[in-house]
Amino acid sequence: MRECFIYIGGAILMPISYVGFIYAFDDRQQSRDYVPNVRRRFLAAVVNNALVIPSTYFLLQLHNSSPFSQMGLRPNGHLSAIAYPTLLTLIFYSGTLLMYTLNGTLRQLFDFNNWRISFTDILWIRCTIAAPITEELTFRACSASLFRHCLGSELATFVSPIVDTNFGSK
Repeated sequence: MRECFIYIGGAILMPISYVGFIYAFDDRQQSRDYVPNVRRRFLAAVVNNALVIPSTYFLLQLHNSSPFSQMGLRPNGHLSAIAYPTLLTLIFYSGTLLMYTLNGTLRQLFDFNNWRISFTDILWIRCTIAAPITEELTFRACSASLFRHCLGSELATFVSPIVDTNFGSK
């Protein structure tokens, strides 16, 4: 019982710490899109992940022989982990992709110059790369795996998004 209290407490604190770190590093006088704010918030997310991942590893290794596997970070199965979500995303957005093809904007999505410009835009990097990766590590790999340890996979599937939405809202 005490063990589950620690696991669930940690799982609830992780989304709070993520958002707390982001707001602690934020200059509230400026917009969140202000470039120095974006850099500070990114640093905050990285610092939070640097604390949360080892904490989760420590808690999970007490009762599991492979904590990284419990967190969803496995050395095997990368092909299926990439292929299935990509296929589902393509199916989900097939209507949009068809419309892009018909009106000629699909070509712009694959234009090298557009990609080069995007990779030099810090706001694009934040929204497309940094935020999704740091959020998924904190919310799914760490927080959800601690919930799953005590609540089981089925209940954790329903509880984790509720906690992440209520305690980790940005």
